[in-house]
Amino acid sequence: QNCDWLFRPLSHEHIQYARLDVAYLLELKDAIVKVLSAPGRYDLILQTDDNFAFKDDLDNDDLDWDDNEEDNADFRLPISPNLDEEADALRHAWCRSQRASLRIWQPKPRPEPKIARQDKAFKRHRTSLGYRESVCFYLLYIWRDNLARKFDESAYSLCSSEILIKFARHLPMNANELRRVFYPLPPVVRCDMQNLLSLIRKAAFCEYS
Repeated sequence: QNCDWLFRPLSHEHIQYARLDVAYLLELKDAIVKVLSAPGRYDLILQTDDNFAFKDDLDNDDLDWDDNEEDNADFRLPISPNLDEEADALRHAWCRSQRASLRIWQPKPRPEPKIARQDKAFKRHRTSLGYRESVCFYLLYIWRDNLARKFDESAYSLCSSEILIKFARHLPMNANELRRVFYPLPPVVRCDMQNLLSLIRKAAFCEYS
C-alpha cells in the first residue's frame, strides 16, 4: 500500500477502504458454517486432541513448511481417508490458516546495497542514473531501512522510493537544495537531515571502482 495510514484524521477514502476490507467476513463465516453443517462433516473436520484443530497435522515434522510464502503455495496436508474431497480441501485451508496465525514474526535480514537494485522505483529509473546517483540511492535505501526498523514502521511510509530517487538524481548538498528537490520534506527527512545529507555528500564525491 502506498497510503499513509498514520495520517490523522483519516480521509473518507481511507475509512471506506478499511470498511470494505471486512465487509464480507460475516457473510463468509455464515457460508463456511453452512458447509460445515452437513451431517457429520463438522465433527470429522474438528477431530482433534486438546480442542486444538489439526494438532497432529501442525506438529508433524515431516511437513515442509517454509517462511517464504511463495514456497508455501503448493503446501498440502496428507489426504484424510475419512473426508470427501470438499471437506478435505476445507480442512487443508483451515490448517493453513492456523499455521499462519501461529507463526512468529521475524524481521527480515538487513538489506545489502545490492538488494536496493530490486526496488521497483530504482528499476524504472536505473537507466537514467549515473554511478554516483546509483550509489546515493543504495546509501539512502539502507538509511531508510534502518530508520524503519528503529521506528517499527514500513520503509515506504517513512519516505517513498521515488523521493529517494529524486534526492539521488539531484545530489543536494544542503537543506535548502534538499527542499528545492522535494517539498514538503517527509518528517523522517527533517528529523534526520544531517545524516541524510552526509550520505548524499559521500555518494557525490565517491570514485568509480
